[in-house]
Amino acid sequence: SNWDQWAYGAAGLTLAILYYSLFALGNGDTPGMRAVRIRLLDLEGHPPTRQQRFLRIIGTLVSLSALGIGLLWCLFDEEKLTWQDEISGTFPSPRLTE
Repeated sequence: SNWDQWAYGAAGLTLAILYYSLFALGNGDTPGMRAVRIRLLDLEGHPPTRQQRFLRIIGTLVSLSALGIGLLWCLFDEEKLTWQDEISGTFPSPRLTE
C-alpha cells in the first residue's frame, strides 16, 4: 500500500542519516569514500570539522529535497560545487596517498 512505501522510504532515509552521522561523529570518511579513493576537505584544503560534516549531511538533504537540483548545481557552478559543498564549506577531493 501507499503507507508501506512511505514507511520504507522513511526507514531508508533514517538509516542513511544514521550511517553518515556516525562517520561525522568520528570525524572520518566513509568506507565508500575510501574505496573510491576520495576524501573530504574544507575549502582551505584541511580535513573538515565535525560541524562541517554535519552541515554537509543537512546540505545533502536540502539538495535532494529540491528534486536533486542541489546536486545538478555543480554542472553550472564555476568551481563545480554542489549545494552541500557550498553549505558546509567542504568538497570531495582525490586521495593521493593512503
